[in-house]
Amino acid sequence: MNTWLTAGEKSMFSSQTSLVLAGYLAERLKFEIERAASFDQDLVFALIAPANREKSFFIEFSKAIADRFPFRDLIFEQEDNSCAIILPDKSLDQAIKELENLRKLFEKKSWHKQRTTISIGLGARNGRLITQEILVIEARVSLKKAIKEGGNCLIAFRADPEKFRKVVTSVSG
Repeated sequence: MNTWLTAGEKSMFSSQTSLVLAGYLAERLKFEIERAASFDQDLVFALIAPANREKSFFIEFSKAIADRFPFRDLIFEQEDNSCAIILPDKSLDQAIKELENLRKLFEKKSWHKQRTTISIGLGARNGRLITQEILVIEARVSLKKAIKEGGNCLIAFRADPEKFRKVVTSVSG
């Protein structure tokens, strides 16, 4: 997949998948984390990987994903025929419920006479001051665990905010 604009493209969206190109993810995720922190809101970052990684399937899959979320500029294609979604102002529990429903929907759907499943990994701000790099790592670890456990499941990284606050306040400046 093309992750940056080429000379012929004049959009941050992929002409094939209709998702935002992967090269825009880091900057946008950083902005959304800062915005969420300034308004004391939660934010969830999701990585979604379909079991079927064929390019033709991913094009259809990504369009179906884009139709399910109101903010298309928060859904990014990834290099490995998976996608990333930023869910602003959602608690981890809200995101789990919404994405679990999505997982079940795709589990029932047939693509080119084949069933497919999706695995989902989540990371959340959860009241923490966190960088986009850490949030991506948490979601990647969760996704790898979901795939390792057989796929077709959702794994969420849940930080303990109280424990986090104690660690932050105990660090001497």
